[in-house]
Amino acid sequence: MVRFYFILFVLLLIIGYVYFDSLNPGSINLILSKDVSYELRIPTLILLSISTGALIVLVLAFIKDARDILVTWKASRQQMKEAKIQEDYNKAISALLSKKNPQAVPYFQKVLFRNPNHTDALLHLGDIYRLEKNYTEAIHYHQRAKNIDENNIEALFALVKDYEEARKYEEAIKTLNSILEIDKTNVAALLQARDIFQKMGRWEEAYGMAVQILKGPLSLHEKEIERKKLLGIKYELGKSLAASKNLDRALKIYKGIIKLDRNFMPAYIGLCDILLERGERKEAIELLEDAYAATKSVIVLHKLEDVYLSIDQPEAIISFYQNALNRDSNNLDLKFFLGKLYYRLEMIDDAFEILSEIDPTDKNFPDLHKIVGNIYLRKNNPAAASEEFRKAMNLSKQVVVPYFCNACDYHSNNWTGKCPRCGTWNSYIVNLEKTC
Repeated sequence: MVRFYFILFVLLLIIGYVYFDSLNPGSINLILSKDVSYELRIPTLILLSISTGALIVLVLAFIKDARDILVTWKASRQQMKEAKIQEDYNKAISALLSKKNPQAVPYFQKVLFRNPNHTDALLHLGDIYRLEKNYTEAIHYHQRAKNIDENNIEALFALVKDYEEARKYEEAIKTLNSILEIDKTNVAALLQARDIFQKMGRWEEAYGMAVQILKGPLSLHEKEIERKKLLGIKYELGKSLAASKNLDRALKIYKGIIKLDRNFMPAYIGLCDILLERGERKEAIELLEDAYAATKSVIVLHKLEDVYLSIDQPEAIISFYQNALNRDSNNLDLKFFLGKLYYRLEMIDDAFEILSEIDPTDKNFPDLHKIVGNIYLRKNNPAAASEEFRKAMNLSKQVVVPYFCNACDYHSNNWTGKCPRCGTWNSYIVNLEKTC
């Protein structure tokens, strides 16, 4: 069909040439330069003009077709390349999902060989190396992902995790600052920065982050959790200031905590210690007595007892216990601790009298039988003492631990403002219900 149209086109040109030649018998002198000229018949000039135009059209059409063929070829090659990249990437992801990380690595590397800027492959490969604790390689790949796009939040957070696990805390903080420059309200970045500052013992900066977190878009439940953490960090800031002898500022911080939450026991203890260090014993005792009146905290009661005994005023703490019992005569905790105090001071008869008011079958006081047994020994009644010790053994064969964390059930002989296991502040309570 194409050949037919070509022959038809040639015939039409010939017929047209003959027709125009019969109508235009004259000629035209075509001058190309001063020395070169040609004499052409008019139909010949017309034919040349048409042929030249047709040739130009053909050349342009050829160029366009050649370009389209080249573009199609390149697109086809790119599609084949992308298909191969996707195939290797899918194999790598399948290996990851099967927990076969070592098998995923070569597939990710093939992806990066074909496309060095494949961000997802860089991120996954960095994560694998981090899990292997190869932090140098993890940072290398995550840094490459970040270099592709400086504002890639996922790559920045991956780098933070690398630096944190590698204990490169300063680098982690710098990277978190980069995230906060992009989005100053990024709660995840603020949380990580706060936690890293805690690890570094930089409580001033940790407190600043905690304040910013509370300004973020949190639910009511989350706000309450973060408020408690804020108080704990503020308490640690006060402790660090007290340790560096900046007592005035530490005092102010502890008072601020108590204003925010009067049930935050560590602040009372910290404030008391500062007052004692400054020689203000009367103020320290008044603080603890007022704190107990407000909170009925046994932690405060123990601290008050230690303070009075440290200044050789046992009669004062005994009087305090007695007054408290006058106001609350059915408080078994007060009776038990007063009885222990009497026993500690070797006031045997008084100890026996007050402890006898506690039901001996009450398992909330497993130390009761041990103390009463020792009292019977002092009274030269070994048979009764043996019976009490036997009862104590039935309750527990181990010594009662005085404190435990109500958040994670960690037990300790010593009180502290922050649980060493779970990191919760103000969570220690006196262990009256359990033995260790």
